Amino acid sequence: MGVVALGLLTSGAATRFEIPLWVVATCGAALALGTAVGGWRLIRTLGARFYRIRPVHAFCAQITSAGVVLGAALLEAR
Repeated sequence: MGVVALGLLTSGAATRFEIPLWVVATCGAALALGTAVGGWRLIRTLGARFYRIRPVHAFCAQITSAGVVLGAALLEAR
């Protein structure tokens, strides 16, 4: 989205650096489509062939993610 907003700014199509709603929607749709089309193949390659993911790894990833979100929420409250 930043690259598209920068392109709009440098081409003169936008007067200030902001991301329009249509850019957000288009990028979101592209990410969703890419995940739907090739996401499972990527997950299978990384999770089974490249590195064997076990349940403890998923648990640690979830705990770390929750800690980051909680930490960010607590720091924002200051």
